[in-house]
Amino acid sequence: MENEKWRTKDGGVTNGDAAGDVVLSSRVRFARNVEPYAFPGWASRSSRQEVRGKVRKALKRLGHEEGWRDWGKVVDEERMRMEERHWVSKEMVEAPDSAGVFVSGDGRVSVLVNEEDHLRIQGLVAGYDLRGAWGLAKAMERGLAGELEFAYSKTLGFLTACPSNVGCGMRGSVMVHLAGLALSGEVESCIRGIERMGYVVRGVSGEDSDSTGEVFQISNTGTLGTGERKVLEGLEELVNELVRQERWARQFLREDEDGVVAEDCVARALGVVGAARLMTSAEGLTYLSAVRLGVAMGMVEGVREGELEEAMVLIQPAHLARATGNSKVLAPEQEHVRDGCRAEMMRKMFSRYRLKEFDRTRSGS
Repeated sequence: MENEKWRTKDGGVTNGDAAGDVVLSSRVRFARNVEPYAFPGWASRSSRQEVRGKVRKALKRLGHEEGWRDWGKVVDEERMRMEERHWVSKEMVEAPDSAGVFVSGDGRVSVLVNEEDHLRIQGLVAGYDLRGAWGLAKAMERGLAGELEFAYSKTLGFLTACPSNVGCGMRGSVMVHLAGLALSGEVESCIRGIERMGYVVRGVSGEDSDSTGEVFQISNTGTLGTGERKVLEGLEELVNELVRQERWARQFLREDEDGVVAEDCVARALGVVGAARLMTSAEGLTYLSAVRLGVAMGMVEGVREGELEEAMVLIQPAHLARATGNSKVLAPEQEHVRDGCRAEMMRKMFSRYRLKEFDRTRSGS
């Protein structure tokens, strides 16, 4: 599977970043548990510590000792930064000190120990490359399977703490930017359609989060009786259609009233950020979304490749604390300080951007 091109039913190759104008990132995650230990939520502290020790030794034997962190030694600010990078889950931030985390040097592979399951093995890549994310996660999963005995049933598959993960125990997900559908008023009906097909739609920070900046996370649900390849091919088919819908929406915006609605949205974002002295995270993501749409539609110049995606992380609270060198800005009463730092960062970045003359003849893709 790793050596073949992963093709959709209509023959389109989806491996790589062909849809990077819509898909921000791709992730594949495996849930695994170690025999004969109870799942973390039911296990004693000593049992969780024993599992953590076994996993750390297994990673060391696989040559992955560097990048390991005993979770109890990781300060809250660093935990938050890792969550803002999507290296760990929101739930992991609050995990007890008997947990542990491995993150590769490039941040593309992570292993969470004693979150909901003993192991959450994740591959994360930029752009639209589910196959690439699968390859990273699968390589780590296979390596650990050679060192540890995973809880497995011949009739059910891999056993997990959450019933929806029983089976192949794999979740694939993509982060998509649907600003065109949002601006054309079609995003809500589109999301409802995706949910009716049995997929989960969440905000940028995962479960229970809002879709700030018109960024959505879409993932498969149950895996019982479904193989890994079938899960990912189904998700790819859905994402391919979603990419087409978003591009059609952008084309509609271009043709409707000669593109003035989209152009106004982008121009307002550039204007507001250029003057603002305080800015919340939600506001920052909204303006970054508008400019990203403008770049995709050929309206904005001066944006460096990958800059807007990186800015979505850098304007988050824990990264702002690192930028200021002052962890106290994370305190609730320091919100205005954070908002001021965020506004200054975005003013400097947006000062290079220019709204150029809109070429009405170009396609919306």
